[in-house]
Amino acid sequence: MTAQSYSLKTYKISLVLVLLFAAGTVSCYLPKEEKPDPEFVRKQAERLGYDLENPEEKIKLHYDLQEISGLSIVENGVLACVQDELGRVYFYDLNEKEIIKNIKFAKSGDYEGIEIVNGNIYVMESNGTLSHFNTTGGNEKEVKANSIKTPLTLKNDVEGLGLLPKSNKLLIACKGQAGIGGEKVKGKAVYAYDLDENQFERQPFLRIRKSDITKFMKKNPDNYTMEKAPDFKPSGIAVHPKTNKIYLLNSVGKLLIILDEQGNIEDVAVLNPKTFRQPEGICFAPNGDLFIASEGGGGRGYILTFSYLK
Repeated sequence: MTAQSYSLKTYKISLVLVLLFAAGTVSCYLPKEEKPDPEFVRKQAERLGYDLENPEEKIKLHYDLQEISGLSIVENGVLACVQDELGRVYFYDLNEKEIIKNIKFAKSGDYEGIEIVNGNIYVMESNGTLSHFNTTGGNEKEVKANSIKTPLTLKNDVEGLGLLPKSNKLLIACKGQAGIGGEKVKGKAVYAYDLDENQFERQPFLRIRKSDITKFMKKNPDNYTMEKAPDFKPSGIAVHPKTNKIYLLNSVGKLLIILDEQGNIEDVAVLNPKTFRQPEGICFAPNGDLFIASEGGGGRGYILTFSYLK
């Protein structure tokens, strides 16, 4: 071996050792991921009635539902799902862990919310169009849906659809602008569509601002590890079957906001981003069990299930 080749070999070995040492040194100074405090988790679960840190089950979905964006309960054990590209409703059997059928109701679009009311399926697009059709649970592959054009537009960026049973109103959560037709409305808005009157209500059913969430959190500092609320852009909405409380899911800031029918905040839950990758859909079973769907973010979408503890 020549002196030159020996020197080159020595240099390479030295360089590798230096890089390995540097990597080890850097890793020692990288901040470790903090696990949620067990007492914090226990208190939040006791307060909310759901242990959001520890789902009962994580159900990985078929790739057709990689971008799942809305959930609704059909019956115990079956969920209706919509994803934000295809005009199809997928029926997922929680016991069989598979899609048991799907129905094409429209061409491709941006579908963000779904709700089932007395056998009628309602699907909301981000542009404010509400599609609805009836299915008896048979083996339909394709149906002709009726469309209702609301005053909402892409500027409002509709992201959630829920049902307030006692007044038979669909609740429509807007991720974008709160006002209609250029009207300035602060914060984010939830609008209502009266199913009995077949009429959209132009005045917001409720409004919520980021400052409202921060104010609530400051009044209850022991319940939170942050001083102010993160960005608030609703991604899903559902009404609890036992309490009639309104649950607003916030994917961007990883929050779950619980409100009464007057829009008063009753609680705020902080969602772990490791558990909730991109939460978009939310619904409840009749017994109060909670389902939250998350987009795959390049992988498979999934549904998290939480037993009602109260």
